Amino acid sequence: MSSLLSTDSQGVPLGQRKQYKIVEINDAGNAPSGSRRAQSPTRRISNEVKTSQYTWWSFVVVFLYLTFQKTANLYFLLVGIFQIIPSVSPTDGVPLQFTPLAIIIVIDAIFAGYEDYKRHMADDLTISAKTRVFNRQLREFEEVEWRELKVGDIVVANHEILAADIMILAVIPAEGSRSGGNMGLCYVETKNLDGETNHKLREAPQPTRNMFTNEHEAGKLRNTSYMYGLVANTGTDSKIMMSSGDEFPVKVSSIDEMTNKQVIVWWSSFW
Repeated sequence: MSSLLSTDSQGVPLGQRKQYKIVEINDAGNAPSGSRRAQSPTRRISNEVKTSQYTWWSFVVVFLYLTFQKTANLYFLLVGIFQIIPSVSPTDGVPLQFTPLAIIIVIDAIFAGYEDYKRHMADDLTISAKTRVFNRQLREFEEVEWRELKVGDIVVANHEILAADIMILAVIPAEGSRSGGNMGLCYVETKNLDGETNHKLREAPQPTRNMFTNEHEAGKLRNTSYMYGLVANTGTDSKIMMSSGDEFPVKVSSIDEMTNKQVIVWWSSFW
């Protein structure tokens, strides 16, 4: 997959040049022995998605970092540190403040770990779902997991959630569908993308016109027998992941924001 710009001979300024994307159809027949899928440059982006915040090896560091973003926790940590210093300690060097702080942190860690575990399970369930990809060597469609999809794969869908951004190639309408027997029309449900429940009409484009205007991920095919499509974007390059913003956004409640400001104001009043 690559991007091409207009040539200088056209006299178009660099900032105004049109961009094009080239997607090569993958050929499973070129795969090395023992490998079902070919590894071409278009296969660099994995279709695995991650909505979890932590991994088993980063949990402690990331969790503690996020925990002490709350100024109240940071304040009590500093109080505990000062309690260790004999010259300024009102507790004879015993960090009594660490006990309640540790209890709060451990409870928060248990809840955070459990919630993130559920996100890991949901991610694994999503990328383990099955779809059908055309194998050019066997000249037939075969089932693969969503995580195995690569840019340039040809897929067939039938009343199912689309596993990546798909460019419609051909549509076989269902009997009695609203497309009226047109071989290039289908309806797509995009509520997972934009929240709209109305079915959107999509048409297979001409080979040299608007080739990438009909890309959908997290859409569901409706009123169609089946549709052939070309995978245009996968994983972090897909629309649903690009629109989701940060890889793992940290949500801060309005109460936490207010508490942080109050602690800072209260603390600064002592200096």
